[in-house]
Formats: sequence, structure tokens, C-alpha cells
Amino acid sequence: PFLLNVTPKKPLIVDPYVKTSHELTAKWRSDMKLSGEKLTIGINWEGNRSDEAKAARNFSVDHFKKMSNIADANIISLQRGKSAQEKIPPAITESPVSQQNRIHEIANSDSGEDFLQYAAVIKNCDLIITTATTLAHLAGSMGIKTWVLLPNIPDWRWGTKSDSTFWYPSVKLFRQENDNDWSETWRRVNCELKKFVEQHRALYDPQHKTS
Repeated sequence: PFLLNVTPKKPLIVDPYVKTSHELTAKWRSDMKLSGEKLTIGINWEGNRSDEAKAARNFSVDHFKKMSNIADANIISLQRGKSAQEKIPPAITESPVSQQNRIHEIANSDSGEDFLQYAAVIKNCDLIITTATTLAHLAGSMGIKTWVLLPNIPDWRWGTKSDSTFWYPSVKLFRQENDNDWSETWRRVNCELKKFVEQHRALYDPQHKTS
């Protein structure tokens, strides 16, 4: 930022700059059996590297359990690394999206082609909820609506204030208030999710009134 003279008032890039093909996006939409009327939410709960310095950014996948009570949504695990082998708890969704195992495979692949496939899956999401890891940067660079949960002392690139970031205009930040305590952070995430669900319902049901 210093060398390039980048500041919150003078961002380097504001438009999405990572893209995948329309054909791949449509293929994955079909393969995952998604419909526009039902929200599709991609989730990620920890970084994929064994980095003790960044361990504070990780949280339990169980925090996503309340989502099933808030949103009737397609939940896609976009988790990379060893945690990708974990089963999504039934309390999160009774009907995991089709091709979930394949999504985990491409998430962990080093192939350039699989990177584009991974991006196509992300493109099909209405919302991404993630810790501050690869997915946050990829979704942000694609212009996908993304909520990033940050530990009390985040990586420098996220700054220390504000719920927005000039790196990615489509990203909203949810900052942890106390070390190792995600409860308050998730309370705010769930409140915001309720509003997002109401807005989505209103798009498909003109008679539905938001509270």
C-alpha cells in the first residue's frame, strides 16, 4: 500500500478482476441442482495451513448450525485442507448440495483447471461466509458478496477498524471483540443473515414484507 500509494480513499482496484467462464458456471449450477429461489451459501471455517501464528482466525464449523433455523438455503462447504474431509453437521443442512465431495477435491487441487472450477462454484453462491483465508480473497476478487470473520488481532491487510475493506468492495468484515470468543461475532453475523434472507424472499415473493 505504501509503495503503490493505496489508501481507503484511493483504492487500487474496485472492479472484479478474477473471472471464470459462463460455461463452467452454468455446468456447476446444473450439477449442484441449484435454483434461484433458494439461497446458496458457501462456507469455510479455517485456514488450510498449519500456521500457529494464524490459528486465531479459525472457528468451529458448529457455528454454522444456526443457519438452518435462519435460512432455508443450499449450503456448500468450500473448505480446503484437512478439514474438508469433515462431514457437514446434519444440523446445518439436511440436504447437502450435489457434488459436495467433488467440490472438496477441486478445493484441494493444485491444478489451474480446478482453480477455475472452484471459482465457478463460488460464482454460483449468493453469499460466502468465511474466515480470513484463500476463499475470502478469491470471492472478494470475483465481486461475490462475502462476509469475513476476523480475529481480534487480524492480519495487517484487513486493518483494525471498519466493517469494509478497500481491497474488495463486495466484502463485509465482522470483527471479533475479544480474543478467542466468537460468540458475539456470530450473533452479529446471524442478525445480518436474517436481514439478507428477508431481502432475498422479497425478491421472489412480492407479497412478502420485510420486518
